[in-house]
Amino acid sequence: TRDDVANGTVYNRIVRIRSSGSIGIGMDVLRDRIVASTIHNSGVIEFGPDGKLYALVGDAANSASAQDLSGPNGKVLRINPDGTVPSDNPFVGRPGADADVYTFGHRNMFGIAWSPGTHAGYVSENGPQDSDEINLVIPGGNYGWPNVRGIARTPPYLDPIIAYTPVIVPTNAAFYTATIPAASRGHLIVGSFNDHRLHEIALTADGTGVNRETFLATAPDGILEVEMGLDGMLWLTTPSGIYRLAPVPVNSTPMAGSGIIGWMGLVSTVVAGHPWRRPLLSRGSERTPPRKP
Repeated sequence: TRDDVANGTVYNRIVRIRSSGSIGIGMDVLRDRIVASTIHNSGVIEFGPDGKLYALVGDAANSASAQDLSGPNGKVLRINPDGTVPSDNPFVGRPGADADVYTFGHRNMFGIAWSPGTHAGYVSENGPQDSDEINLVIPGGNYGWPNVRGIARTPPYLDPIIAYTPVIVPTNAAFYTATIPAASRGHLIVGSFNDHRLHEIALTADGTGVNRETFLATAPDGILEVEMGLDGMLWLTTPSGIYRLAPVPVNSTPMAGSGIIGWMGLVSTVVAGHPWRRPLLSRGSERTPPRKP
């Protein structure tokens, strides 16, 4: 975020930090002048399987901006790693359009995940009092905000593959590639801040719909980030710690309602002066974590 003192405006921007070893030696601005706000802000950037950088930009509390192709807000942006515009972006050459725009009509996106099989992208998006969404990313797609939301069936707006009312506040997501439980491999895992659950979504063969939704596990707090780690395990963050979803040791005593996987706290969380580092909840448990002294 950059504070433009001269113009009295705060902007978001996308930058690349150059380093030599562990020392930063320079910064390149790839995209500037993205309107910032205290809500529906920018933040999530991730490289796609095509090698392009995708940036999820909220509407910055100005819902009309999501339908305005001349600016970046309420959009998924797609740029080359050096900040230039990919020649195959859907609005390249359209008069008045921001060439970085890949999709539009978004409110407040939290995460993006890429299918390891089809390489399709899926965006999690927060609605207002209703209609949280998981959207399949289609180049040039208009996802309707603020004109429609949820399953509207109103072309040309694109419907989400799944919508939630009441809202669950979906955060980041990842495709599950761990081996335990085997039945969950290849499913889309979406974190929820409101219900603390990992929502497990089994997609249709073509990836355009949902066969079923279950719950992989329940975390000890609202989920913020979800990623598959280099160790092959699923990691997540909450406001209180960093956790890994790992097999429960065979010699351990399962908690009530537990299954074969459980949360392992990797970062000591201090509550009322007491460190807390131990397994928390296991698959299938709806129990509140034990109160710390």
